[in-house]
Amino acid sequence: MNVLITGAEGQLGQTLLRVLRRESEWSFAAITRSYLLTAEGVFPVDPLSKTSWRQALATAGWQPNVIINAAAMTNVDRCESNREEAWQSNAQLTETVTRIARIFDSKVIQISTDYVFDGASGPYIETDKPNPINYYGKTKLAAENICAQSAVPLAIVRTMWLYGHSIGPKMSFVRWVRQELSAGRTVNIVSDEFGNPTLLDDLAYAVFKIIDKNISGIINVAGEERMSRLEFARGIAEHLELDSTLISPVTNAELHRAAPRPLQSGLLTIKAKSLFALHTRPLKHGLMITKTLEQREED
Repeated sequence: MNVLITGAEGQLGQTLLRVLRRESEWSFAAITRSYLLTAEGVFPVDPLSKTSWRQALATAGWQPNVIINAAAMTNVDRCESNREEAWQSNAQLTETVTRIARIFDSKVIQISTDYVFDGASGPYIETDKPNPINYYGKTKLAAENICAQSAVPLAIVRTMWLYGHSIGPKMSFVRWVRQELSAGRTVNIVSDEFGNPTLLDDLAYAVFKIIDKNISGIINVAGEERMSRLEFARGIAEHLELDSTLISPVTNAELHRAAPRPLQSGLLTIKAKSLFALHTRPLKHGLMITKTLEQREED
């Protein structure tokens, strides 16, 4: 099995490579913003160009059986104000992925989000009707539709509130809360936004099972616990032994963010439990795993 991962330098891309290598004997290649990386070397590529992909893969002598599209522009407020960049990163790249998949007869695993919903009546199942309320959500729903209309073998994995260990400068919610509280700074955390914190390792293992069992369709993969952002932050403080009194509750309206958020969100994972016995760790255990991985990295 040859598996190609886009967004390999991101938090999820890194975790996918680590977990899938551990769980399988598959061969892997990775696409970054400018390179295709295989066991044979590094080859220049423009991720938005089908021709560039074909040339790079031909030069590398490598053909994908599965393409996991984990690349995305996920900064919600930045997507709202930089719409052309968001469209290229989230929709146009997906179109390139599906075109390459048709050429090589590859299956596509498209990573999507709860932000395709409006957050009026969550938590959501796979068959609930999408209704995104910000531009990020609209680009991700467009990506889902591009995949669905491409006629390639397909699984769309919807997830949310990802956290876990990764290398690089990107600031996850857990890393940001820990950094601010460790420095003794007060943080304003939304009390009326609800969802499921999801450990990156649990999502990556679910993707492994989806590939291994050749599962298709839309599948929700998210943590079992549904909570507010405020509860999430307080859980981080408690389990990492930080000062929770520095956490100040605010409402979504008080933050005046560029992009609206789905407030009553969340994903139900009954389908994933039925298809491959999805098991996700509670926040306490997920934070312990994250801390252990970070300590190993430091050592």
